[in-house]
Amino acid sequence: MKPLEGIRVVEMTTMIAAPSCGRQLAHLGAEVIKIESLTGDPYRSITTLSGGIPVIFDVLNAGKKSVAVNAKSEAVNEVLLNIFDDTDIFLSNIRTESLGRLGLSWQSLHMRNPRLIYAHFSGYGEEGPLSKLPGYDATAFFARSGLYRDFTAPENEPVNHVYGFGDMVCGLALSTNILAALFNRRQTGMGEKIECALNQLSAWTMLMPMVYEQFGSVLQRERGKPVDVANATMLCKDGEYICYNCGTEKQWKGYCHALGLDALLEDPRARTLSDVIKHTPELLPEILPVFLKHSAEEWVEIFRTHDVPCERHRHVAEMASDEQLLTNGYIHPLAYSDTSVMVPAPPIRFSSDGLSRGMKAEPLGAHTEAVLKAFGCTQACFERLKKTGDILVT
Repeated sequence: MKPLEGIRVVEMTTMIAAPSCGRQLAHLGAEVIKIESLTGDPYRSITTLSGGIPVIFDVLNAGKKSVAVNAKSEAVNEVLLNIFDDTDIFLSNIRTESLGRLGLSWQSLHMRNPRLIYAHFSGYGEEGPLSKLPGYDATAFFARSGLYRDFTAPENEPVNHVYGFGDMVCGLALSTNILAALFNRRQTGMGEKIECALNQLSAWTMLMPMVYEQFGSVLQRERGKPVDVANATMLCKDGEYICYNCGTEKQWKGYCHALGLDALLEDPRARTLSDVIKHTPELLPEILPVFLKHSAEEWVEIFRTHDVPCERHRHVAEMASDEQLLTNGYIHPLAYSDTSVMVPAPPIRFSSDGLSRGMKAEPLGAHTEAVLKAFGCTQACFERLKKTGDILVT
């Protein structure tokens, strides 16, 4: 038995964040029915950056049943509503007003099925001046939080990078809320509404910089001029960079020993981590040249010998062959007809395991007939919907 076996999820989601949540629920054994439009989730066809194959869609939607319908059709809508009578979780990132027009508001579905857990994902939350606006990872999570603007040198323009980081974090948060609601339902017998937003999660993940900024401590901006020399990135002899963190006095002592700067431990400017932060502008010129004695990888070996947490600043391309990720099963190959792509596994691991890996998403509409008929659509009804073009069957 998988942990969520016997739990049914109806998912009306697109893009990254909300589908990643549904993928985790499917990974845990839930039956996830993905209701798609007749053209499908846009990420089925957004493949330019992934070699023309739908890798992103496959990773986020494996293990789900695909039902392709025109949800605005009254005949289709009538059948869809029947599904919610025997569903545990409704997961959606469709805007609230649109869900209401489809008869899928929290109020209407709660009255129909009081045990239903209604999980809604948005860009900016359901209240406030921006609540009705669409929000993406790049806008609502990164740009609005200051990550793009402030985590780079002042003279640099904000970075244009591949998106999705915030989306994946939000999917984890939403799945945590859903699992808590399932546990609560065991005690109360009642479902509830759950909300999660990109803007909300950006604030949560930005806890430290948000607080420090209010006290005048700017932890970003310029490389080579850290606010805290005990936690910084440094240029090494080979032109590569090393990142290290001294979160304890013991690690700071190990750091000083590693650099051959034992005298700092008796220096009143560096006896404690608080002293180090206060005197970083003075200490930095003494420390910077030391890093030019060795390559980044050599410093990694030296620091690890002294139990100082560190990493060479690696490149994304190295992830696909990362021995640590491979050994733990955190990444795995996904096979296609003429190639294989390394992808991450859902961040869930049970000692009993038996969870799904290496799966791809089903074709659009692969389960339309089976699901609709299971929830009251007769053969005559089914043929009529096919004829009117309100459903897609593959």
